[in-house]
Amino acid sequence: MGCDIHLHVEYDISTRPGAWRHVIPAIQLPEEPFSRADFIRSLSESEFFISRDYRLFAALAGVRRLEGEDPEPLVAPRGFPAIACSDTVCGFFHYVCDDGEDVLDGRDVTRQDADAYVARGRSFYRDHHLKPRGLVSDPGWHTPTWLLVSEVRRALARFSIDPRDSAVEFLAVLAAAESLEAACGEGRVRLVFWFDN
Repeated sequence: MGCDIHLHVEYDISTRPGAWRHVIPAIQLPEEPFSRADFIRSLSESEFFISRDYRLFAALAGVRRLEGEDPEPLVAPRGFPAIACSDTVCGFFHYVCDDGEDVLDGRDVTRQDADAYVARGRSFYRDHHLKPRGLVSDPGWHTPTWLLVSEVRRALARFSIDPRDSAVEFLAVLAAAESLEAACGEGRVRLVFWFDN
């Protein structure tokens, strides 16, 4: 079975002019990028399609790395970000429906199914703003992580990968992320991704 990447590009607009229009003026500017969900945006409402490229996957997160041949990834997988935009959260997690709640679409799961995913060690819970343990990770996803644009470039260099030799979709996503970073500031654009089997 093949392995695919599920990738989102997020950017922090907190330093952009006018970013504070929607919040109370007394609130202080976040000191750290990606520290407030209301300033995190997604480049797309859904993930980007990236053709399979196992060398790329190994460089980004150690997935499909050839033991003894490839170096360790620059950054060990960090897990899903503690704070992320809703588009990215909805791509990785399922909403958990408790007794009495209607399962509305294919992304919703029952509490019984969510408990089973977690018990098998394939998923984990995350609190939802409406209820604790209101989200569960998809049991088919693994190795969630994120990298800043500068880390992506260094990770590729560590594996001697020229981005121009990667999947053309990845090259386009990286170019878009770099353009966003030029507008939002260094360290304020990241790629959030995970893999399936």
